[in-house]
Amino acid sequence: MPQPHPNGQAQAAAEAIRALEVPESLRRLAQGPWASEADLMAFEDALVRFFTPHAALFNPYPTYFRTRAYELRLLRHLAPGLLDPARPYRAGVELGCAFGFRSLLLSPYCEQLTGFDIPERYVGCVPSSFDTSVDVAALLVNGKLGSARARFARRWPTDTGLPDGAADFVYSEYLLEHAPDLPGVLRECARILQPGGRMVHVVANTTDTTLQFIDANVRSSPVTVWEVARSLVAKHLLRRSRSAMQIRPNGTIVPRCHSEFLSTFPQQIELYRIENTLFPILEHGFRLEQVLATREHNNVIVARKLERP
Repeated sequence: MPQPHPNGQAQAAAEAIRALEVPESLRRLAQGPWASEADLMAFEDALVRFFTPHAALFNPYPTYFRTRAYELRLLRHLAPGLLDPARPYRAGVELGCAFGFRSLLLSPYCEQLTGFDIPERYVGCVPSSFDTSVDVAALLVNGKLGSARARFARRWPTDTGLPDGAADFVYSEYLLEHAPDLPGVLRECARILQPGGRMVHVVANTTDTTLQFIDANVRSSPVTVWEVARSLVAKHLLRRSRSAMQIRPNGTIVPRCHSEFLSTFPQQIELYRIENTLFPILEHGFRLEQVLATREHNNVIVARKLERP
């Protein structure tokens, strides 16, 4: 889970985001058309070049923008026909749009894309003076880049407020592990998708937790008492998570959970087992089309809503 900036830094980040000046060349690329793979790559590369120097304004991961752009590019290459600007989806939905960067990457593939994120401030992801991440997304995508293909709304992923069958494409990326009601999210996906509509969910896998455990126990610099204390403060005082980093009597370090609603690291491992996502997808009226990976840490699940009899 992202770590929050001190209040003063968060306020400065919000002001810096509002002050960003987008080159006219990038604004033109954001309008399309994207007639070839070269056009798509030029658009993606321009987005990465623009956002990367400002990465610290949005999250603590310097390579975030390159990683997200390449994940989607690999998905386009590995699943031909899934993402094709020549045959865009009529109405796409992005669950967990955050500050809108993925919405920009998805915009070539949807005539209209609606990005949803939670109707409250997510600690560490929303600079102060912005009410929610949706407000940041609207400023960047609609305001700064002038894209009319995406719009944004504050809703929970279990209740988008869309009519039945309103969408023919649903996308989420590293969202499901943060949803305590996975069946509720999948019921909502089944409700808003028209028969034959597709959904794509990028989810973390058990390799992610394994590497997290290895990093915590084999890192070059030892975990300090201060790190453990800070984790406990985050759990008990800031209430950002139900879990905290632990050091066992034998010296083993147990990382804290990535999912806010879990309390023990073994629960995190169990959550990331692929069957715990695939089985509920099958149970909610979807036919599995493909499971692939765009990184060592993830699984990409492509499923289609079954046609009515």
